[in-house]
Amino acid sequence: NPTLPSGYTISAYVGAIRNDGSSNIKAFVQNGQFFDFGVMTQDRAAAASPTSPTNVTLTVPAINNIIAKLTWYVVSGGTSYWLIVNPSYGSTTPTISNNNIATSIPGGANQANSGTLLVPTNSSSQVLINCTDTSDLTINTLGWVDTNL
Repeated sequence: NPTLPSGYTISAYVGAIRNDGSSNIKAFVQNGQFFDFGVMTQDRAAAASPTSPTNVTLTVPAINNIIAKLTWYVVSGGTSYWLIVNPSYGSTTPTISNNNIATSIPGGANQANSGTLLVPTNSSSQVLINCTDTSDLTINTLGWVDTNL
């Protein structure tokens, strides 16, 4: 709870914000619980994906009850299953029936797939990623949903 000025007894939570690491507030637009960056932030550059659970820190406020708004981009040469989840969900291995991103590229030629996800983060602004192969994965953060509002 914040320390209020003399004579004030009521405060209200109006949402969490994010800075750029240099204490400059990142530009955003708020619409109720939804916070959108003017320009998305690349939080994971294209790189071979981990085939064991790995935490990735996103550009969202580091508090509980935040849901990251992400875009993902995968370059794969075959069938891949992915999980991008809150780290508290544990180290589940992605499968055909347990994934939130699935890519299937017939013939083994590298092709790209992309999409968007809403993923709850932990209080350190992290999600856990895991993949069945080493396809290239890029993660961009578009904003967040503050469910504390």
